[in-house]
Amino acid sequence: ESGIVNVGTGRARTFNELLDQIRKSLKVDVEVDYFDNPFRFYQNHTEADLSNTDRILKWHPEIQIEEGIRDYVEWIKENVDLEELDF
Repeated sequence: ESGIVNVGTGRARTFNELLDQIRKSLKVDVEVDYFDNPFRFYQNHTEADLSNTDRILKWHPEIQIEEGIRDYVEWIKENVDLEELDF
């Protein structure tokens, strides 16, 4: 069977929730500069519809965003030479 399926957690998360988890994972406390979205086409709300994902892919999410961000930050620290990046 073929088709388009969503891969996500099936749970909408706010921008601030993502920022909080990134701050915790990086152990930083930085301020965020908020501004109005300049793009009319931007999708302000997303939430993966997983209704076909399990049926077609036989897949379901096993972790939430908190664990995923934490694990990804740790992976970057262990595998990426940050000094070589040109910021």
